Order: sequence, then C-alpha cells, then structure tokens
Amino acid sequence: MKQVGDLGQFQSFLRLCAARTGQILDLSGLARDIGVSHTTAKRWLSLLETSHQIYLLYPYYKNMGKRLTKRPKLYFVDTGLATYLTGIHNPEILLSSPHVGSLFETFVVIDILKRFYNHGLLPSMFYFRTQDKLEIDLVIEQEDRLHLIEIKSTQTVYPKFSAHLVRLKNELKDKSGTATLFSNTEHSSEQPHGIMNRSWRDTLIT
Repeated sequence: MKQVGDLGQFQSFLRLCAARTGQILDLSGLARDIGVSHTTAKRWLSLLETSHQIYLLYPYYKNMGKRLTKRPKLYFVDTGLATYLTGIHNPEILLSSPHVGSLFETFVVIDILKRFYNHGLLPSMFYFRTQDKLEIDLVIEQEDRLHLIEIKSTQTVYPKFSAHLVRLKNELKDKSGTATLFSNTEHSSEQPHGIMNRSWRDTLIT
C-alpha cells in the first residue's frame, strides 16, 4: 500500500505494536526503540490502521471536568497474530506470560468492536483515564448513557476489581448505564453495588 523502505525495521515496528497492544500509544517511544523518525513511525501506524491491523481507541472526555489522558490506546485486531509476533506459541506460555492481561483486554475490546460493525453500527467506544489514576478500560456511549466495562484476565473476581466502576458510576449519576466486569471466570455472577461480572465464555462466544 505504501513504500515501507526498510522492511526489517517495519517488521520490528509491527512486533512492538503487537507487544504493546492494550496500552496507551507512545509513538515517540516506538520510533525511538526502532530507530526511525517520528514521522516514519506515524506513517507506518497509519498504514496499519488503514489496513485494519490495529485499532485506536480514543479517550472519553465530554463534559467530565477532569484532566484527562488524551492519547489513544493501541489494540492489535488479530489477537492470534499478536501472540505469534510476541513469541507466544501455546496456551501454557500465554497463561504465564506478562502479556496475558493486555491480550485478554484486546480480545474483549475487539470482539465488542466487531459486534458494532456486524450490526451495521459505527462503534461509539472509548476508554477513560484521568491523571489521578481513575481508569475504565472501555466506555460505550448509547442513547446518552455511558456503559462502563472493566476487563480482567483473572479467574477469580475480587471486590477491588470493581472499585473504579463503582466510583465512576456514582460520579456519572443519571448518565450512568450498566457497569460490567469482563473476566476469565467460569460463569457470570452478580457483584455488589450493581456490578455484573460477565465471563467471556457466557458472553463473547455466542
């Protein structure tokens, strides 16, 4: 689609993007680690986004009155390819890998993204993070309500996992919709404070 120039550097760029899936985009850091200019890294990122290899999730900021993070989060669209590029080739290695949390988050975010497209809808998806560390992995805006989703790869759910959901749900008041924790538990379950824990097995494979 475009002249890449140095294919070796581009492949390294691709692997770094895969390794940083689920993280806030640091384009200057990517460029520095590969040894290319910021302009080149920006062009390569645009190429990956145009060819649907990555998805950029932008922060929600409307009328929140907070100092918010402005950079998007980077997600690798194909989690199978992302695991391959990060050197993970079997489930046992994946489950013990430091990448398992970000790959699970990527899996959930991209599945929800695909559901929007499969229903002919433009995705109204964001993430939320303030400078005082209040963070929600995924915010879906529908009919003037904000549906909050926190994503954990854990097989056991603890009350602390819902703390940010409860805090932001209370701050949003009438604008708050559902508050959901996506996890790797065997089954879905209701949690305190109106939070619903949803197992990916019950929700994302149907």
